[in-house]
Amino acid sequence: MVVIIHKMMKNIFKVFCLSVVCISFICSTNSFALNKNRPNRASREETLNTIVAIVNDDIVTESELQKRVRLYKLEAKDALMASDNTIRNQVLNQLIEQKIALQTAARVGIEVEDELVNRSIQSLLEKNNLSQGQLETLLTEHQLSYTDYQNIVHDELLLQKFLQQEVGGRIKISKQEVDRYLNSLVYSQNNITEYKIADILIALPEVPSSNDTQKANKKADLIIRKLAKGENFEDLAAKYSQANNALEGGDMGWRRVEEIPLLFVNEAKTLKVGDYAGPIKAANGLHILKLLDVKGQKLRHVVTEYKTRHILIKVEIIDDDDAVKSRLANLRQRVMQGESFEELARQYSQDPVSAAKGGSLGWVPPGVMVPEFENVMTNQALKQVSQPFRSQYGWHILLVEDKRNKDNTKEHYANELRQKIYQRKFVEESQNLLRRLRNSSFVEVHSKKNA
Repeated sequence: MVVIIHKMMKNIFKVFCLSVVCISFICSTNSFALNKNRPNRASREETLNTIVAIVNDDIVTESELQKRVRLYKLEAKDALMASDNTIRNQVLNQLIEQKIALQTAARVGIEVEDELVNRSIQSLLEKNNLSQGQLETLLTEHQLSYTDYQNIVHDELLLQKFLQQEVGGRIKISKQEVDRYLNSLVYSQNNITEYKIADILIALPEVPSSNDTQKANKKADLIIRKLAKGENFEDLAAKYSQANNALEGGDMGWRRVEEIPLLFVNEAKTLKVGDYAGPIKAANGLHILKLLDVKGQKLRHVVTEYKTRHILIKVEIIDDDDAVKSRLANLRQRVMQGESFEELARQYSQDPVSAAKGGSLGWVPPGVMVPEFENVMTNQALKQVSQPFRSQYGWHILLVEDKRNKDNTKEHYANELRQKIYQRKFVEESQNLLRRLRNSSFVEVHSKKNA
């Protein structure tokens, strides 16, 4: 019954879209008859409104696709510049996947506020040392408006939020996974190797038919033959790969062993720079790999820790902010006159845990305290009491009794390993989810240049 309804919906939507095309054609024909002096403009508008793909109950227009292509060219800079047809096909494929995911996100009520969009754009401007005016100028040069850019950023943030909700929370990383890498020979010798790998993906459905497998093998064989003849791997990736990094020549960037999909690890370790391998069968399809480069890196991470005491007085609703600050200034003065910071902390501090220990916080590493506290702590002269300062918890004075450098290489890389393993799994599971959504969706490409 579900299959029958799905087929009926496909047919209904085809009829609807054909009606839209017919109406568009009739309107543009009438416009042409009434505006004989402006045929080029009418023809261009008709082209921009052309439906290039149907995606479930949504469409992709030529105008929408061209905007994404222009934005890619604006952001690509020195990246691999494939042919216009290749860029168009890859961008269309990514846009279709995004639309399917956003349709699903809408059904489960995921939204992104305008404020987040604006903050994200502002962050990008600051990162790239650009003003909004400079961005608008760049966009105009590429026939894009600032509103176009806001809409695209909105959709990208919504996709991220959807994937984080659907995939991120389900990823589990066991202590054994982390320990397996930390206890390996590479980490025990404080030396790691990083691999720069490029990948060509020939995608397969979750449950491929024999015809699907045959087509994928045929395409993989074609790519291998072209590589054997000396054709450029990056160009072939841009043309044939169905991964999101296709237009970057399939470049996966620098990765350590824990960041590389497990199926690729052995190839990464055994290939020589410039060599390729494959096809390798994975859950999402066939892969052809090329090792672009290898480098080694010594592992050592040292942090400065601060032996710190503090006195905290909270600001209640009935308190005057200046009065609380004045109380702490008075306590500071008493310490300066010879009274014990430890005893005053026991008597007056409203941080019950540290107050019981004379205000002691022990050895504090970076990144643990709130920014206001850490800023004072790292800049305070040893054995001197700070001026009163405000944090979200109230007003403080602190005393840095000592500081030391500590080698926390193992702890640091354990945390980093968790993040990298998480990121690898997140990317893999996100790709699998998008592939499943696309395989269960109705997609029909109308463009003459097939995606």
